[in-house]
Amino acid sequence: MWGDRGADVYQILTWIQHFAKLGKVVGREMPMKPEVIDEIRRYVEMDRESLLERGVEALLKERKRNLMLERHQILFRYHVSKAVELEERIRSGDIEEHPAWEDLITLENLEDAIHKLDGYLRNLQETA
Repeated sequence: MWGDRGADVYQILTWIQHFAKLGKVVGREMPMKPEVIDEIRRYVEMDRESLLERGVEALLKERKRNLMLERHQILFRYHVSKAVELEERIRSGDIEEHPAWEDLITLENLEDAIHKLDGYLRNLQETA
């Protein structure tokens, strides 16, 4: 269905996200003009709804990747494979409490956020 256009869609969505972030950096939102959306829609040969769904899905997957990377960095730092293992090693004294407790809290929050994103992605797939 997508052929070579799948990579184009990803590049365009990445570009859109990049410029939206730039707008936030300077303190203002950069609203997407309907003409730009229509131009992109025609270029990738999609209807607006499909483009929106793909864009939301790409955004959620990117956020999930970033959260998973941060999660992995914390786990790697303490040479553990999951949050419960980190907690056990802190409680047993194998790992010093500071800053490990703070990292454990961050890790648990990351896992909650990943779970929430998974739910959104599942919901998108079910409605597609």
